[in-house]
Amino acid sequence: MIDRWVRLSGREDLRERIRASVWEREREVSTGIGRGVAIPHAEIDADFETSAVIGISPKGVDFDALDSSPVHVVFLLVCPFREEQARLKILRGLSRLLGEASVRKALRKASSEEEIVEIVRDNERAE
Repeated sequence: MIDRWVRLSGREDLRERIRASVWEREREVSTGIGRGVAIPHAEIDADFETSAVIGISPKGVDFDALDSSPVHVVFLLVCPFREEQARLKILRGLSRLLGEASVRKALRKASSEEEIVEIVRDNERAE
């Protein structure tokens, strides 16, 4: 997912810093929050816009989630240190959004990137 973020952002220079930040956070406690969801995140001392990529795994992956369940929906959030409040707001919003069984189910069934974006946007508007 980090590779995808780097490709989309064009920020090859941040690849290793993101990887180190994500792994450092995962060593503290898993970002597998349960119910088949993980929200790994990286805070980087660099100038760029907060952004995320999503990954869907139909089979699920072991993420050492808090409920020990396989993870099917992963949001990788990458943000600069200067946007800590934005990061916390986004994490709260994602937790609320992904706490809805219907959203998780729809994301797992999505067959295209466009459909995933539509599901997230439609449910953001509903809040």
